[in-house]
Amino acid sequence: MLLQRITKPSALSLLAIALLLGFIVACGASATATPEPDATSPPAQVTAAPAATAAPAATTPPQQAEATKPFGVEATRAPVAAPTAVPTPAPVAAGAAWTGVAEGGKHGGILPAYHVGNPGVWDPHRSPSGASMAAISKAYNQVLQWNPIKAGEIIGDLAETWEVQDEGNTYLFHIHDGVQWWDGETLDAEDVAFSINRMIEPEEPRPRSGIIRTYVESAEAIDPSTVQVSLKYPAAAFFSYMASDYMKIVSPHAIEAGLDINNFDNVMGSGPFRPVEFKQGDVVRYERNENYFKGELPYFDGIDNFIIVDNARAIAAFLAEQVHMCNFPYCDFILEEFLQLESDGVDILKIWWEAPSIIGWGNLNVNNPPLDNPNVRRAIYLAIDRQEIIDAVGGPLEHSIGSPFPPSYSRTEEEILQIPGFRKGADGQKDPADLEEARRLLAEAGFPNGEGFPKMDMVIRTVVAVYADMGAIIKQQLRDNLGIEDIELRLMESAAGLQAYRQGEWDMAAQFVGLINTDPEDILQQVYNEKGAWNWSRWSDPKYEELFARQSAEQDPAKRREALREMELFLYETPKHAIELFWKKHAWVVNNKIGGFEAAPELVNCCMKLEHLWYK
Repeated sequence: MLLQRITKPSALSLLAIALLLGFIVACGASATATPEPDATSPPAQVTAAPAATAAPAATTPPQQAEATKPFGVEATRAPVAAPTAVPTPAPVAAGAAWTGVAEGGKHGGILPAYHVGNPGVWDPHRSPSGASMAAISKAYNQVLQWNPIKAGEIIGDLAETWEVQDEGNTYLFHIHDGVQWWDGETLDAEDVAFSINRMIEPEEPRPRSGIIRTYVESAEAIDPSTVQVSLKYPAAAFFSYMASDYMKIVSPHAIEAGLDINNFDNVMGSGPFRPVEFKQGDVVRYERNENYFKGELPYFDGIDNFIIVDNARAIAAFLAEQVHMCNFPYCDFILEEFLQLESDGVDILKIWWEAPSIIGWGNLNVNNPPLDNPNVRRAIYLAIDRQEIIDAVGGPLEHSIGSPFPPSYSRTEEEILQIPGFRKGADGQKDPADLEEARRLLAEAGFPNGEGFPKMDMVIRTVVAVYADMGAIIKQQLRDNLGIEDIELRLMESAAGLQAYRQGEWDMAAQFVGLINTDPEDILQQVYNEKGAWNWSRWSDPKYEELFARQSAEQDPAKRREALREMELFLYETPKHAIELFWKKHAWVVNNKIGGFEAAPELVNCCMKLEHLWYK
């Protein structure tokens, strides 16, 4: 049964609601989002350390041209990308890189932006999602940042220069002079060291900022403008993670004064825009930081983030030019809605499509019987028809077949379609051999044709409408293909749903997870590592840990390529918690009046400060 999405869950038929599978979104809106579990995982390493150039570039991801292809141009899968070996550490001379990024801008105007939902948190280190970080990011700075107009390049944010020492075990970041917090206090190396050490606190909720726990031993200020970061081992991935919007530098003097920076009224930043008003379900207003350290930036006098949870209303707002862009590169529109915007707004706006960096996947609680049985998990994995889901939620122009790694790093689609669980029969439908094996495994687990399969509790957060169709189809597939009938749906408000996942009060779920780094290490960190932010039931496997450590430490590009391919095959074949469904493209919607925009980084969680944009 295929259900066509309208706009929001309220528009679904009762039949669709009755068939939902619980879904949870990493990139979606949250009314009062609860911070996710810590992101802690085994040691990891991926991209090259910065080279000795004026504007150090991260390893360039494959298929960068995909970032601005017209919609409808299908991404071409490539073999696993070969990471660049760590170069000989050398001092790096970098200047005010943002000067080249934002040249020629004009001052003035308030930018009206579309935001998909209420920000759930205000402490950047506790942020679990792009929906929350897009509201926070404008208030703070990072040490580094992705160049918002040049794909694959990392430039300085607070850092003016940096260098790598001790064969990659030590990084020195030299912080710009003249940076101030909004209260006039100086932002110096002590503040940067404090923030990095705060990100790696072991028992604190750090859903995404805590990823660097994997790499960082400690940070310390060795003089007022120099921060020394000591790594546990030469982890080149550390450099690119420090460019993420999630790795914000926060004010120690505000925290030490007892202020809860997770409270909107206590936000104390250094960033280009200062939040001055928050009306739940309505708007977040920002004003320009007149003492910003980046010369002429920012260009806008302020930003109004309008919180719009109804898609029809959001589309109307774009077409009436009441909003001029998405607040970050995730607009909660489906294919038909993007096409409607592109057609109806042809003279006033542009859809900027980027390569897939959002995975849609199912999540099984491996602690709860019978999902603690590997045969049951494998049976469910084999029984899911991913293509049917893709066809219903947007089709192949917007989605590509699910794989553990992003399309630019994974096996080719032809290779994936030969893997059990992904195969098709001669008629193009689900391969009968996969269904036969799934039923055999379920019977072996004691549930022939689904008989005796216990009641399952499935939770859905009502934040992104497409989950309704996905859930309906998946539940129908479990009934038709395995005979699993007794599944109870719990529709939950966002924060309540997150709480249920965190406390283990669920059996099945699913979610979107958006990448915050272009390297394959990022999806491993977030989804598959035992303490990854989205591995709710803490699935683990000794073989996985071995493979992860091997690919992470490998310096030779060819050998690491092979290690990643072995890891990918292991993830296809192992009865784990995750059921990969599809990879999804994402897009900015931008009014033609806005200057300085390029859809450069291939990340849905990126470039949220908007300091470099202006009105033409």
